[in-house]
Amino acid sequence: MAGSVSNQKVEPMQVTFGESVMQSEKITVVADVSSSLNNKYFVFYTAAGAKHYAWFNVGAAGTDPAVSGGTGHEIDISANASASAVATAAQAVLDIISGFDCSVDGAVLTLTATAAGYAKPIHDGAAATDFSFEVVHYGDTALDLGYTDGDIELGHEETMVDLTAHQTGTQVLGHIATGNSLSLTLSLKETAVSQLRKMIATGEGDAMIPDGTGVSSTEVFGWGTSRQFKQTQDRARKLVLHPIALPASNMSRDITIWKAFPKVASLTFSGENVMMIPVDFSIYPDYSKQDKVRMCVFGDASQTLA
Repeated sequence: MAGSVSNQKVEPMQVTFGESVMQSEKITVVADVSSSLNNKYFVFYTAAGAKHYAWFNVGAAGTDPAVSGGTGHEIDISANASASAVATAAQAVLDIISGFDCSVDGAVLTLTATAAGYAKPIHDGAAATDFSFEVVHYGDTALDLGYTDGDIELGHEETMVDLTAHQTGTQVLGHIATGNSLSLTLSLKETAVSQLRKMIATGEGDAMIPDGTGVSSTEVFGWGTSRQFKQTQDRARKLVLHPIALPASNMSRDITIWKAFPKVASLTFSGENVMMIPVDFSIYPDYSKQDKVRMCVFGDASQTLA
């Protein structure tokens, strides 16, 4: 019998989830009605946590609201300015703020961070503009998910069509592959708020800062209906499993999943057992990669695989 115990492994993995993504948010503005926007403002943040606010000075009659802890940016408009005129004036101011790029399309602004990372969502101020705000893409960076519990299971299922013929009845002569699916399950044993937010807000949930409550506003996140009828693929992120027995520079046994979408399976609170966050990842193909490895790849994923 030819064999080697060196090929037998107990293989615990270090799990990293996320990648460098710039946060992108949409702002749909409204028209000014008889100076209704005067002194109104909205608040936005960098990934590093710096707080900014943009306030409207209508017909030179406004006063900076001096939002606590924030850097103010004055937007000058005329009374009764149309929504597109308000958006154009706002774009000119927002686009020159360090850390942001801003574009305008009619009454819709797209504010995009220039540095990767999660930022608190944009929101109305205590003096509300009544604009609509939407996070298009949450910013992201790779995060070591820390301790996990139990096994990490990567599941694979191939969809096949049976090939039969009239002459051979129900005898299966072969198969044609029409698709495959991958999934990964794990349980996070570190349940910091940041871990839970990353799993929920990146996945099926969302996050917000309540509007109009001034300096006391704090971020909340949860499950609601804001994600209904929206694609999930854009929120999928890279998931990497690296054997802890190998140095970081040795990626020969890495498993890299290009697009993993997290779903928190349940939350259990106990007075006896350690709390954990069980997560199921749906895995999508990344069509920027070669067709041989566009679902996942075993080995060194830092090579050119596009």
